Amino acid sequence: MKKLWAFLLVVFISVGAWYCFQQSSQKLKLTHYVTREEPIRFLVVHSFGVPVPEFVQRLDELRLSTHYVIDREGQVFQLVPDDKVAWHAGISYWRHIPNLNAKSIGIELQNDTLGQSPFPEKQIDAFVKLAKKIIHKYSIPAENVVSHSDIAPKRKVDVGKEFPWKKVAEQGIGLWADEKVTEPAEQKNVSKLLAQIGYNVTDVNSAAFAFMRRYVPELVPMDPQLNHLEENLPNWTEALDLSNPLFLLRLNQVVAVYPDRDK
Repeated sequence: MKKLWAFLLVVFISVGAWYCFQQSSQKLKLTHYVTREEPIRFLVVHSFGVPVPEFVQRLDELRLSTHYVIDREGQVFQLVPDDKVAWHAGISYWRHIPNLNAKSIGIELQNDTLGQSPFPEKQIDAFVKLAKKIIHKYSIPAENVVSHSDIAPKRKVDVGKEFPWKKVAEQGIGLWADEKVTEPAEQKNVSKLLAQIGYNVTDVNSAAFAFMRRYVPELVPMDPQLNHLEENLPNWTEALDLSNPLFLLRLNQVVAVYPDRDK
């Protein structure tokens, strides 16, 4: 009899937890969106640094939105349907295409330091599973899987330097670098090569810093002023060394894997 009661208690707790999760999931919805009129061509990866309910509340208050949120435990919440345009990318540009909201899906990952500390393995596993599904469903090219900082380098720092771009690229999500390339780029060609990848180079240093966060994270220092991380962005970019040998080598390695955007 004791075993039966113990079994029933476990079932009761499990059902209760499932019910609470379902109830909280139902509340995590946003209504700030419009009907999508253009095909989905991009997947934009973001990060945020507060608990999920607080993040969703902030988005709601600001009349912003995103399609998916993944918490540290790997739980996935869909806040906006795929067939709606969510307000997650803002003023943006990638490979000749401006204003990516209309053409993209946004995924937000919880990270207390806006991607300056490692993402848990179970969170990345959940991201990979979701991203693969989205990429396959909408035939999103690998070169169009981007970080928020890639498409808005003058004002955004997420998804952050600790996001494992190399690891996810090995699973078909985004592009990494051809590490067999051994010839570094010439510093005079930095702007041209960043533009060839897809960056907006009206501010070359900002584009280069976004590139470093994704492809040369070891060159990006930790910014302890987390509450003002994005406000500090101009200070970091102004001090950037575009002659760094590792940066110039990785730039050529990355250019080697990106298709010609003009074709």
